[in-house]
Amino acid sequence: MSRFWLVSSVLFLISCQSPTIESTGGETMITPAEAPTITLRLLETSDIHAYMLGYDYFQNESHANYGFSHTAAVIEAARKEHPQAVLIDNGDLIQGSPLGDYVAANGAAGLQSNPHPIIAALNAMNYDLANLGNHEFNFGLEFLRATYAAAEFPIISSNLAVLNRDDADYSWLSKNTVLTRELKDENGKSHRINIGFFGVLPPQIMVWDKQHLAGQVQVQDIVTSARENIEQLKQQGADIIVAVAHSGIDFKRRNTYGAEQAVYQLAGVTGIDAILFGHQHRVFPGDSRYDNIPWIDNKAGLIRGIPAVQPGAFGSHLGVIDLQLQRQAGRWQVMNNQVQVMPISTAENPVIKELVANTHADTKNYLQQPIGHTQQRLSNELARVQPTHGVQFVQQAQLWFAENLQQQGLIPQNLPLLSAAAPFRAGLGTNDSYTDIPAGELTLGDLADVYPYPNTLQVVKLSGAQVIEWLEMSAQAVQSGGSDSNLRGWVTQGFASYNFDTLYGLTYSIDTQAQPRYDYSGQLVAEHAGRVANVRFKGQPINKDQMFLVVTNNYRATGGGGFPELDGSLTVYEGTAEIRSILADYLKSLGEQGYNSQLNKFWEIK
Repeated sequence: MSRFWLVSSVLFLISCQSPTIESTGGETMITPAEAPTITLRLLETSDIHAYMLGYDYFQNESHANYGFSHTAAVIEAARKEHPQAVLIDNGDLIQGSPLGDYVAANGAAGLQSNPHPIIAALNAMNYDLANLGNHEFNFGLEFLRATYAAAEFPIISSNLAVLNRDDADYSWLSKNTVLTRELKDENGKSHRINIGFFGVLPPQIMVWDKQHLAGQVQVQDIVTSARENIEQLKQQGADIIVAVAHSGIDFKRRNTYGAEQAVYQLAGVTGIDAILFGHQHRVFPGDSRYDNIPWIDNKAGLIRGIPAVQPGAFGSHLGVIDLQLQRQAGRWQVMNNQVQVMPISTAENPVIKELVANTHADTKNYLQQPIGHTQQRLSNELARVQPTHGVQFVQQAQLWFAENLQQQGLIPQNLPLLSAAAPFRAGLGTNDSYTDIPAGELTLGDLADVYPYPNTLQVVKLSGAQVIEWLEMSAQAVQSGGSDSNLRGWVTQGFASYNFDTLYGLTYSIDTQAQPRYDYSGQLVAEHAGRVANVRFKGQPINKDQMFLVVTNNYRATGGGGFPELDGSLTVYEGTAEIRSILADYLKSLGEQGYNSQLNKFWEIK
């Protein structure tokens, strides 16, 4: 943990322990002065994703490298070290773990008598503020309202506008807020400081959760909203302004209106003194992906000169920015700053553990409900390099559902069906956590393991040429350098496994020696390049003009992952059924024998 500066009335000396792999930090000195100095500490959590404990519900074992009960212990230590602290959560809080799914399964009605346990936990930790993230909307607006209405701290979302708003339903939600704090200088004298906060989230929620949000809300461009809210906060008397951005960094610095990753652009907006960001599940400062970028100081924690922090995901780290404020030219100004991320340890907060204990136990019982059988091992250990039953089970269930849609006349009956799916928890990655379910009885927990997200099913209509582009984007998941004795060498570690779609119903190969056609964001980088070869449908070379129906999820169909041409405009069926419930229905349709398909090795890497 970094040592903090010693302050004298003449000179500020700042010293910092060298960063390590687990804990990184930096500091920046601007201009020492003789004026009284106040140190304000900003503490950030982000992307907790309902992991309240360090517990793997799929493997039924505890871990100490994630979980809010561990983060809460670090929060306590950080506050003890520096009591003049403000604690902020930056969204993607209530969705992402089986515990979050269990609470959501009981709906808004389940929160009438008791608050959401995650909000109760934040109340217990005396949070000062929270910003909404994109996953807050996955369970619908009614559940969102019922969840956050119990918060004992302000909730902000500056670029979100609720249409036909009933203020009684959304009294807990503000565009921005000013927190007034009495802070002491180094001589013990108190000063009243007005800290302004605005919070933003990705405009893409309008496509990712269209079924919940269409006609209900509107979302503004992040940078446009920032400029408007900065002016409002100044008018409200804010001495300093902090951006709480559920958004990440686009390394290409594209100034795209409505961009999902807009922190680079935010850092260039006049009036922002510090940035708390998230969404990308990375650690900043420290992650090597931020090295050697001219406008990023990955040791000091600066983006275009602005102090900024991102605390990883699932409660793995606490983000910390220490701001030294001095009264200069008639106003408080940030003169020095220090940025660091504090990793969690085995220590846990007993209050949080006790508070979520009942929900934790109920979640485990909920996941043990039997739902069907499989005669095949559902494993994604090798899903990054070859077909697996873990992915094929999902693809066949989606096809089964889509065939029923065709029989009912709900989608075109004269077009062939393909099924796209990716391995969410796959092996050969940066950790060894992957789906591996033995043959036998399947439970709800097993289905949550195979498919951990509450995605719904959609069907898109594509030409053969567009299908190939889909495969080309997905083909970045593999690279040259592998072998039978080094399977991990085939895997592109920077490419998320949930973006490695394979299309069941075709046969094809991926040439790892060929140049990729797209970059990770979906931008075409080599027009005449291509890695996907020998694409066939029913044994014949695919006709680029032939039309297909591809079954996928709402995230992919509406633009998630940046796949070419998938922006929601090609959707011909948009259902409300979660894919996990489709998996359960598919198992029931198979009867007592359950899932027993032979593995179709329809794609390969070369």
